[in-house]
Amino acid sequence: MTKSVDDYLAELRPYIDRWAVATQEEREIRRRRATAAELKTFYEAIVPNLEDIIEVLNLLPLNEMPDNARLLMNLTLSLAEIAPPLPAMEVRSTRRVVPGRRRRVRMAAVAKGPQVP
Repeated sequence: MTKSVDDYLAELRPYIDRWAVATQEEREIRRRRATAAELKTFYEAIVPNLEDIIEVLNLLPLNEMPDNARLLMNLTLSLAEIAPPLPAMEVRSTRRVVPGRRRRVRMAAVAKGPQVP
């Protein structure tokens, strides 16, 4: 059973003030100012229900969308703004010892979650 707009907003309440912004410029500013941990937390909060959220929003005419639905839509747009950089931000350090050489530290990107082509 698909939840209502208000159900999804209740679940995402901690992210509304920061991420439910109306313009792409505001979303970009928020993304640039957020830490990797904040981006990841928001991503993990919204992605599990994303398909259902979009399904609910698609039932509403864009020109007549109620304010609560517009908030939810803005959260999904913020997700679209932050999602592409996330795999590149997941970085781990690997140590490799090569006989006869000094220890080297190599950085490798670790992709997690769905990949965007």
